[in-house]
Amino acid sequence: MASDSENWAQGPDLSHDEAELTEGLKQINTDKSYVADWKPEEAFEESLKLVQRDGIVETFDLDAHKLRFEKKPTSNGIINFTVAHPGGPGGSRTHRCIHGHTHKRGDLLGYITINSNKGEIELTNFEASLTCRNLKLGGGSKSQNHRAAGKHGEGFKVGAMVLVRQNYQVRIESSQFYFTFMFSGPRKDNLCCRLTPMAGSRIESQRRAIRQSKGAPRVLQGRIWEDVSVHIGRVYGEQGTMIGMHEALRWSRICLSLCLELCLELRRPASIIFTPAGDLIKAKEFSQVLFVKELRCPVLDNELKYGYNFYDGEIGRDRQTIISSEKKAFALA
Repeated sequence: MASDSENWAQGPDLSHDEAELTEGLKQINTDKSYVADWKPEEAFEESLKLVQRDGIVETFDLDAHKLRFEKKPTSNGIINFTVAHPGGPGGSRTHRCIHGHTHKRGDLLGYITINSNKGEIELTNFEASLTCRNLKLGGGSKSQNHRAAGKHGEGFKVGAMVLVRQNYQVRIESSQFYFTFMFSGPRKDNLCCRLTPMAGSRIESQRRAIRQSKGAPRVLQGRIWEDVSVHIGRVYGEQGTMIGMHEALRWSRICLSLCLELCLELRRPASIIFTPAGDLIKAKEFSQVLFVKELRCPVLDNELKYGYNFYDGEIGRDRQTIISSEKKAFALA
């Protein structure tokens, strides 16, 4: 078998979309030294944008600010957060997603599982898929989507690179393939992704179990043929760095909805004022904390009294967010 270094030299060029996914090592052409100052929690944010935030909003055609995480009862060493369908426009109970499927209020759309026993975090978005275009830098589909927090087409590729650089394993399960990120090339300094198909017999076995369940509601389990599941930490083997519960919760606080669930003393109606432009967060834990589309950003003004979540705005490649004078006026009002 050829080594990853040898396969890297022969790997496919992702400058053009491929009609279908194929097994092998794919070049992403991102140098290991890129965004050298990023920390793991910033890389984790990119996965949140892909899966829990932009992915669910796009798949189910929803208003992003209506998405809410709910912490579910769990066993020792495991915490689950779920995202349920908020209902259709105008308060209707049902809504049709981009795939033509009808969903009702309360239907499970995705989840996050922190498993400190295994040392990994899983983020799963139902009814989604990946293509070779998603592996190409600049190959995202959200640049014109005003509801999306991610705009630059770098997203999870750069996030995966930062995490792998810190010795966390990153593997995505989607479109009947495992997407395993690694450094390859002669100096092991270029990000690549190895695509490996799940065995057809295993997929059929899982499909058979679903058919036998006779339409039971979705549970906290990804389906590799119709969902996107991102696994971070010690995902396979014994080489990856395990993610402990304390570290996972620290990373999770970069997302507003997770923050609110993790601060058990908070009560949303008393702590947040909803407005057409965004949320004013009065709880002291969020003083001088700024979110754009529920993702935490650097604070550019240390005189802010409260916390704020703006429904509009963009997060730049340099991790800085430029707030317009209109948004600033809203924040200080």
